[in-house]
Amino acid sequence: MQMDARFNSESEAYTQFIRTGFPPPSDISIEGIRQRAEKLHEKINEKLIGKFKGQETEKIIKINGDIKIPVTIYTPVNVNKDKMVVFFHGGGWTVNSRKTHQTIVNMLADATKSIWISVEYRLSPENKFPIWLDDGCEVTRQILANKTSYGIKIVRLFLSSHILFIPGGDENTKVGVAGDSAGGLISAAICQTIKNLDFQILICGQYEFYHDAPSRKEFDKPIYVIITSMLDWFASNAFSNESDKLNPRVALLRKNTINTTIPPCLFIVPELDPLRDDSYKYQEILEKAGVKTRLVLIKGAIHPFFSIPVYLSRRLDEMQMDARFNSESEAYTQFIRTGFPPPSDISIEGIRQRAEKLHEKINEKLIGKFKGQEIEKIIKINGDIKIPVTIYTPVNVNKDKMVVFFHGGGWTVNSRKTHQTIVNMLADATKSIWISVEYRLSPENKFPIWLNDGCEVTKQILANKTSYGGDENTKVGVAGDSAGGLISAAICQTIKNLDFQILVCGQYEFYHDAPSRKEFDKPIYVIITSMLDWFASNAFSNESDKLNPRVALLRKNIINTTIPPCLFIVPELDPLRDDSYKYQEILEKAGVKTRLVLIKGAIHPFFSIPEYQEILEKAGVKTRLVLIKGAIHPFFSIPATFLLQMDPRLGDEARNYSLFISQNFPVPKPFTLQAMRERSENVNRKANEKLIGTFNGIEEERQIKIDDNTEIPITIYTPANANKDKMVVFFHGGGWTQGSRKTHQTIVNMLADATKSIWISVEYRLSPENKFPIWLDDGCEVTRQILANKTSYGGDENTKVGVAGDSAGGLIAASVCHTIKNLAFQILVYGAFDFAYGTESCKEFTSPEHILTPAILAWFSSNALRNEEDKKNPRASVLLHESFEGLPPCLFIVAELDPLRDDSYEYQKKLEKAVVKTKLVLIKDVIHAYFSLPGIYEKACGQTIEAVTEFMNSL
Repeated sequence: MQMDARFNSESEAYTQFIRTGFPPPSDISIEGIRQRAEKLHEKINEKLIGKFKGQETEKIIKINGDIKIPVTIYTPVNVNKDKMVVFFHGGGWTVNSRKTHQTIVNMLADATKSIWISVEYRLSPENKFPIWLDDGCEVTRQILANKTSYGIKIVRLFLSSHILFIPGGDENTKVGVAGDSAGGLISAAICQTIKNLDFQILICGQYEFYHDAPSRKEFDKPIYVIITSMLDWFASNAFSNESDKLNPRVALLRKNTINTTIPPCLFIVPELDPLRDDSYKYQEILEKAGVKTRLVLIKGAIHPFFSIPVYLSRRLDEMQMDARFNSESEAYTQFIRTGFPPPSDISIEGIRQRAEKLHEKINEKLIGKFKGQEIEKIIKINGDIKIPVTIYTPVNVNKDKMVVFFHGGGWTVNSRKTHQTIVNMLADATKSIWISVEYRLSPENKFPIWLNDGCEVTKQILANKTSYGGDENTKVGVAGDSAGGLISAAICQTIKNLDFQILVCGQYEFYHDAPSRKEFDKPIYVIITSMLDWFASNAFSNESDKLNPRVALLRKNIINTTIPPCLFIVPELDPLRDDSYKYQEILEKAGVKTRLVLIKGAIHPFFSIPEYQEILEKAGVKTRLVLIKGAIHPFFSIPATFLLQMDPRLGDEARNYSLFISQNFPVPKPFTLQAMRERSENVNRKANEKLIGTFNGIEEERQIKIDDNTEIPITIYTPANANKDKMVVFFHGGGWTQGSRKTHQTIVNMLADATKSIWISVEYRLSPENKFPIWLDDGCEVTRQILANKTSYGGDENTKVGVAGDSAGGLIAASVCHTIKNLAFQILVYGAFDFAYGTESCKEFTSPEHILTPAILAWFSSNALRNEEDKKNPRASVLLHESFEGLPPCLFIVAELDPLRDDSYEYQKKLEKAVVKTKLVLIKDVIHAYFSLPGIYEKACGQTIEAVTEFMNSL
């Protein structure tokens, strides 16, 4: 019942809320559970209920003569007539209603400016399949045929000549369907039945009623809310018999033919949902049929997220990563920890130099990308003070707007140079002139000098727009991040006639009473209160300066009524977050137009990371400044690309491998078995390309017939000057699903050369085409024949025969030793010895850079095994054997940062207890899968080859 570390904060908060606020009901009747569902949604969404400003219209649609299906039509303010959505709620066809989903449907109607029609289809078990689906089809058919009936109505007001127009659909309105969970299936099935629909939106839908998919197995725990036993209960309510579950109207993953008129489809998929893989598979089916699709994965979310839009936050312990961090925030934090530790020179100058190097390193791939014009200029203020500025004029510039920009850095560090990349990108994106100002820094120039610099520069630019590339009609605004955000805000309190302000994670108060100052006062959030105090001690001469109304903007009693509209950009995980919330409140009370947008998962340095721009674009927000949810403070000036959050323990070779994979071999789309196998071969070929063909011995292809119908291919590698004293039968890794003699050819060549022994690589049959015990029986029979006919494979009667394998092949080798007598040794390279995957290392190493994530392990297991019982079979999970006596000597090769690491530790203990000779070699700083990649892991593979050679020589 522990939380999954992948949960985002909303998933954790929802789970905690259910545990503490909504325990299992005492009344477990259908009606009791339905009432609980309504109360749950009402409680969680209470702050959002009643926010919808549009019109809600109740209507009855008659189907099949006398059946009445209630619907609610949600028409938002300023509705567009171009689209209309027929919505079907989730709830396992058993619970929930229009009422449970009212809040999210309201929000969708508001956001899309479209009419949404929520349908109260009849629930099971009172109304089993196909009733609930027929309800959906018939309601959709009637709405599609009578769009205007769900659109404009003309109502004459009582005793008045006034007419009220209620806007809605017309003949040209596009109609689509949408639904979540059970409603997702209804929507998808409707699109298989009814022609002329224009789109479908399927949210965490269920399209299969059996539990073979990896996600069904991986997330079959109460913490994920929807478990397989609950899915079975829903299905028992929804269907009359087993054959109904296979009906092609609902078993959409089993359909052989797809309706060619199916409309484009958007899939919304929670990452940690038992039904996740249903969407992956159905998307694959639709795309093969030529249907346009898009799939959006909601990271860290669990199944019921959709109908619970309220945001619930939480905290983590002091030095742990905050689960709300997005990948860029984690990567930035990790980069700072490992690539830029605290400077040895802690002078002001040393810290400034470090800041410039940091930005230069992180942004190196983006420097020089700006195609516009950069002009250096000096603005003289107060007679003889020279303030440098850089004017960035993009290609195809519009002259309608000009932005004066002030960089962040606690009024102490940073410069135009540190923020050049992000300002370039903003100029390009907005097609506007951006002018970056080099105001004088503290402590050399304390308040009010840096603020006066900003005011005077802005004043001159505003008075001389044509000198900076604008014209008389150009609108001028200010922008800044952090310390620069305060400068920008303070300028707007002083100077009239500015047209807008953009304030990015600004600081408007110098004391730490706000909740966000306390919540994020930990080193992991980069900007902590002690650092804010250090910046303030540089920026101000005394305490009274901190209370000066020019800068203590949250304490002002009177607000300048000429303040321009303001856009706030606020990182969610920033100590300064609440400063923006409070300042927005003050401005709005003064009648200033504001907007605040939150970007989830970012930390303070996030804004200048291009991936955030991409996230915003995907979310439909064109490149403009927004409130950043999930960000921590130094985000604004770091537009770097981080492909992975790296474990700091990874050695150089493991890091190089992670970058090699992320840059060259992303997970294939669509995610198919064949695509993964081809990717595996391509990875090994590319990584080892410089070593291929360097084997000087003899390679011989053969077939070993193991029964009347089956021949197993093998390759015999006989090195130059081979000794005939030992022979190794080798089984490659790859999760029993991928990998081949070809993927492991390079490392086997090198082992044969180093040990001067014959190595025989076996092409056992792969799953899922050949599930357990086939691949193991192949290994046993091949080994038995080689052992019985050593001279046929290059040995003699005295040749010692052993087995070896890595990962999945390590298990095969280990299990072969339990079956076949007279083997002389075994070499097990990070083997998987128990399909339970319950060790501490399996729990510790779950990130993508560790390769074998829980999802991958579950996928391999689902391919390799027939059922749950196979996991308990000692032939598959060798740790479950009762006896380990009489096994041959064993060499364990173990990767330090591997989920399977502890399998080797446990198996070694079992062997040693049985007085089997063992040796274990730990390869430091590496992850799983290094063994077959000597082209990248030169050092690690060198250590492995040395250990194998020493072990074999000792026998």
